[in-house]
Amino acid sequence: MKNHIRELIEKRNIKRIVYVDNEFEIDIYKESIKSYLRENISDTSIEWPFSVEAGIEHAMEACNHWLDDNSNNECISQFIKERNIKRGTHDIEKILNDILPQDILHCVPPKEFREQYIDNPIYTPTETDQLVVLMDKFLDEDDATSGMRLLSPFKNKEYVACGLFSNKFQIHEEINNWDDCDNAKNIYPLSKHRVAEDGKDFLLGLRNVVWLRQISDIKDQIFDLYNNAFENTRKDLESLDPASFDWAIIKSSAHEGCWEFDMMKRIMLLLLNRHIEKLMTGGEDFSKIQELTQILKQISDFPQCNDTPNSELLKDYYKSEVYADISYVNNTYSQIANGDIFEIEGKGQYMLCCQPCNLELRKDASRKSSEFVYLLPIEKTVILTEGNLEQKKKQNKQLYRSLLHQLSNEESMCVNLATNVRINPRILDLVSYNKDGLAVIDINKDKEQINDSHIMQANMLTHYHKIYSTICNHVKLCKKIASLPKDTLEKGEKQSLLKMLKKPFEMATEKLITVDCNPDTGIINFKIKRIGRYKEPFSQIVLNDFMNYLSRQALPNDFSKMIK
Repeated sequence: MKNHIRELIEKRNIKRIVYVDNEFEIDIYKESIKSYLRENISDTSIEWPFSVEAGIEHAMEACNHWLDDNSNNECISQFIKERNIKRGTHDIEKILNDILPQDILHCVPPKEFREQYIDNPIYTPTETDQLVVLMDKFLDEDDATSGMRLLSPFKNKEYVACGLFSNKFQIHEEINNWDDCDNAKNIYPLSKHRVAEDGKDFLLGLRNVVWLRQISDIKDQIFDLYNNAFENTRKDLESLDPASFDWAIIKSSAHEGCWEFDMMKRIMLLLLNRHIEKLMTGGEDFSKIQELTQILKQISDFPQCNDTPNSELLKDYYKSEVYADISYVNNTYSQIANGDIFEIEGKGQYMLCCQPCNLELRKDASRKSSEFVYLLPIEKTVILTEGNLEQKKKQNKQLYRSLLHQLSNEESMCVNLATNVRINPRILDLVSYNKDGLAVIDINKDKEQINDSHIMQANMLTHYHKIYSTICNHVKLCKKIASLPKDTLEKGEKQSLLKMLKKPFEMATEKLITVDCNPDTGIINFKIKRIGRYKEPFSQIVLNDFMNYLSRQALPNDFSKMIK
């Protein structure tokens, strides 16, 4: 591991590592001064700042008084320099000296660091002669910013990498202390607990410190690229004439039955991506980014150099690629889509499976799949073991499943293709009119009275009226049958009719969907809530798997096998 540390230092052209800590103040020299006194008390050429004529015992007592008097600090420092007295070695210093190349480590107190590296610099970092500063975070116990204050002249400075060094936080807590580094491109928190005999943890920590600047440079390069691309996109959109805007945004959205904002977002992202590609291929952006990443690759590929990433952060990033933000979906009254996930009270979670074009509401509020769509249950993936008949049955069932894209540290889930339920899409459409994603309707409110009707698409309002009228007719019919005199129908006929009508007005089988109707409030609740959306292309994979399941070929039975 020591060789890897030295290789890293060599690759990054690091010629000096300065460790700044209060531990290197005068106190650490006291024992060395006393030892020097014992060894050289008879040397008459030395001008001692205290009396030594009365012998070693009295001289040692005088020395202690001299060292303990803070007013003598300047004199003590001068004496140390003049006599070239070597101080005792700090524990961390011992390990660092062992794992680092010879003579690269310089341990200094804060005052000396300020004098030698800020006020009157004795060393100027360059590209081929770079500096690493390990600055103790708490130089002043009463001031949590003392280390950062001393580092301020080096903030974002080229060829200088800084570690805010401390034993007050553990290795896994480093990222939580990053905010204390003032968002500097070259300052990263480094736990002193990384300093161990084997050097592995220190290698990882040092890597984080020295390559932070290159990572920041890549981020800045990306920011500049996107800012330039966005500026060009803005100019393109500004040049879009009224007639073209009307046709592309207003009329096209109305024809497709989608939100105007969705169409604007689509066009903006199209233009943005086009300008990014132009900038990447037409300028120096691609070369700069590649050069910087190549430098990082050299460090990233170090053996055993795999520090623990912020898994929750990365998981959150990737989750947003797989699943849409349900708050955005519901709060923008998004129409139902392939991959929508519904929680059905008492029944679990189901995924909507349908060709996207068949779900789109047209200008006249019609859709191709007006009769039914499919809901597929979402289940835990069964881990199979060899064995009995029950396991074989489970295995057969598992053949008809579509695995959902698994996020790290989460249970493996799948969609059951065989246990599908056909449902009229209108019952699911109700979630698109409620910000909480509930399939609920108030039969006392027609389309003009529902929340935010003034911002909704005309086709959505027309479609809502269709659902509203169907449900109202259903409720009236139920009430009429329930009020019939006893002798109107034979025994059991009324119950049978009401049971059929309680199926959500031709919208599903009663085993899946139940209806809660409150005659006092007019609220009808289908006990369905949209809780997620499995995004493209992942939802398309489920749809393809389901289509393959429906079109599977039936094979003739093998009558030669013995029945077991």
